[in-house]
Amino acid sequence: MSVLLSILKKWNDGTRRPEVRMKRIIHIGLLCLAWPMVAAIGMAAENSSVESAGQTRSAYTLSEWVAVLEKDNPEIASARAAEDSARAAAWIRGSLNPPSAGVEYKQAPLASFPNPANDAREVDYFLQQDIMFPGKLIAMGGAESHRADSLKWEADLKLRQLTRDLKAMYFELYEVERKREYNQRNRELVQQVQSVTERQYGLGRGSQSDIFRVQTEYSTLQSQNLILEQAQKIALAEFNVLVNRAPDSPVQVLPPALPKQAPRYALAGLTALAEKNHPELKAAQADVEMKQAEHAASIWAFFPDFMVKGMYMDMRGGADNAWALMGAMTIPFAPWALPQTVAAVSQTSAQVRQSRADYQTRSNMLHVQLQRISAQLEVSYKILVLNRDTILRQAEQTWQTTLSAYQTNQRDFLSLLDAYRTLWMARENYVMAEKNYWTSLADLELAVGCSLETIEAEFNKKEVKP
Repeated sequence: MSVLLSILKKWNDGTRRPEVRMKRIIHIGLLCLAWPMVAAIGMAAENSSVESAGQTRSAYTLSEWVAVLEKDNPEIASARAAEDSARAAAWIRGSLNPPSAGVEYKQAPLASFPNPANDAREVDYFLQQDIMFPGKLIAMGGAESHRADSLKWEADLKLRQLTRDLKAMYFELYEVERKREYNQRNRELVQQVQSVTERQYGLGRGSQSDIFRVQTEYSTLQSQNLILEQAQKIALAEFNVLVNRAPDSPVQVLPPALPKQAPRYALAGLTALAEKNHPELKAAQADVEMKQAEHAASIWAFFPDFMVKGMYMDMRGGADNAWALMGAMTIPFAPWALPQTVAAVSQTSAQVRQSRADYQTRSNMLHVQLQRISAQLEVSYKILVLNRDTILRQAEQTWQTTLSAYQTNQRDFLSLLDAYRTLWMARENYVMAEKNYWTSLADLELAVGCSLETIEAEFNKKEVKP
């Protein structure tokens, strides 16, 4: 539209001749007619290109998937909208009600019904404003503002929880894909074993039951592959739902690099970081402040509210016109109204105590959760290293030596089958250890309330501090 306006201005300047101006007016009219169509075509092309890019792209990094989650997940959008609604409500609760204006016709004869405007002997025009005691408005608006703060931190907590779920599903997808890869490799191994077994049987060194056992192992692997395929489809659908995409949209898993050394996070440092950053604690603290503001508003209820009314009286019956001013106030300390006000103060005071107790409960639970996750992270890393550096290597070496020994008739078929199954389990346990370690890191991020990069930065800052 700005481009169109600049073109119109340029065409309108620089000439005073009527015939030239007429031609330009015709050109401008045609441009105005064509412009909406051109703009609509351009927007449609842009939207289709964006949609196609969103549908085809699958190779996001994990951090990019988190950004997509924050942008597109409807639960997060709903939580943010609830916060915006509470922000608007704070202005509503902290503002005076609008004034009222009206007109009153007096002493109109019955014959003038239903239009008393012409025959009324007096017409009163008034303007009225209800004024709440100023402290009440401030307290009520502050309570709603603190409620908006609580909803903001609850939205951040929802984002943290969904981020943890997203990462857990991402690592589950990785686990299933790796297991399917190992399943393929295991089927190739079984086919190799079958060839060796058939050759041994041909040389009279084995039995036909060994061949049947190998075939049974191969069928078992095929069955497991079907189960893994089903699990992959389910995990893919759950992952895509989190990022608000079609359930069958492809996702290319790009797992993070495994650490070279164990993470060193002191429990005291994690606890201090969680108390400072965790959105659940901040939401609980905002809830305490909201209850305190509501308690203050209930105390202000002992003070009266006011009403001011101004009136102009048009005396059509012959008397002089006049004006009137009226003021009124509520009497909250009346004997029949005072118990209600006192009960409201007691109620809000109890709610303040309850919210403080809830905050302390959440803080205690968070400390326990941090201790559990810290221990879980340490153990999961040790299991990962043990599987990667010891168990998997030993299983691969055992398989190679047992296969060579079986081919030279130095080991029996059951030993070969046992070595194969040990290698199979070692591979799957290693993949599971990878997933458990990464999931533990995601649990740590949720428990502390900030990203792993922030945790690393905080602990590095403490290490370099003199």
